[in-house]
Amino acid sequence: IYAVGDKGTILLFSGNAWTSQSSGTEHDLRAISGRDGDDIWAVGEKGTVLHFAGGGWNQVEAPNDNYRDVATSQGQPLYAVGETRIRRYDDGQWSIEGPAWVQGITSIALRDDGQMAAVGTEGRLFLRDANGEWSWLETPTTANLRDVVHLGDEVIAVGDNGTVLTHKPASSTDVIQVSTDRTLFAITSTTDSHVVVVGDDGAVLHRKDGIWAEDIIEDYRSTAYDIFAPEDGGVIRVVGSTAFIIGPFVHFPYVTAPVHDGNLESTKMAWTWDGGPENQITRLLVYESTGKLLWTFVVKGSEKEFILPELELLMGYQPLPTGKKRLEITRILNTNFDIDNYTSREWSIYRRDSWSSNRSYFVMD
Repeated sequence: IYAVGDKGTILLFSGNAWTSQSSGTEHDLRAISGRDGDDIWAVGEKGTVLHFAGGGWNQVEAPNDNYRDVATSQGQPLYAVGETRIRRYDDGQWSIEGPAWVQGITSIALRDDGQMAAVGTEGRLFLRDANGEWSWLETPTTANLRDVVHLGDEVIAVGDNGTVLTHKPASSTDVIQVSTDRTLFAITSTTDSHVVVVGDDGAVLHRKDGIWAEDIIEDYRSTAYDIFAPEDGGVIRVVGSTAFIIGPFVHFPYVTAPVHDGNLESTKMAWTWDGGPENQITRLLVYESTGKLLWTFVVKGSEKEFILPELELLMGYQPLPTGKKRLEITRILNTNFDIDNYTSREWSIYRRDSWSSNRSYFVMD
């Protein structure tokens, strides 16, 4: 997996860790695409186009433009999205792609047969068929669209104000009503036709069997710019202001004791969950109402309750001071976690395969 970013940053994920590669440029890079592992292209600001052919990254001479996206596939030319037009690179030559009205593009999606979907500002949606013919589709939105994907014969686009558009041949283009108004920056589909969307402030939308649902990644308050779902159905990865992993989805824990907004009846903390994969570990955090952390507990993922230590018997004082408290329970998938030998670094979102969190408030008399 490759990721690109500011000041010529190029990162490669080998399956175990991210490593930096020399790009030879200080210009910001905005997108990356490839035909295979030895034919990869990255584009960015001030006419920057880079090509990796197995030995290293090399600058390719290109028209001076600020490139926002790039797409290519086996048997297809390279397409780079500039500030105004889409540019095509084929046999060492650059040309303008599409009619003059194909403008204001922010993102493109290319299929192996040459079909292309392009989205842009003010709800623009353009389609190109396998014969190279372009059409401009009317859409029921003026929101700026940020990303687009093909899923079978369906085109799905996302953008500002929580906008999700869907289009199928011989049918209208519809806006899907979702429960967020956050900007949605990226969309992908998995091998089982599961659609996943990410955006501002930890927003995650996903569609399974035609049903849309929204999640909020509690630990993440930055902007997610792109998302990658591998063809082998493995972990879904997201990159942006910082990076995190959102799959497989771990179902949220439900706190059963203490009762939410009730008095602490005993020193037992209990929780349950409904379905989803088993997690390796569960972390419990108990906070003062002021935000001060009082306790951190780690238990095996199969456990559903924990009893606070009997400090009153052992040391003569209560395990919790009086007043309102917050209990936060996080179920975590981390296949490399050793519950008998770990450090605080293991709780980093960069070390997790997936997680879900919930909280409850109670009063200690």
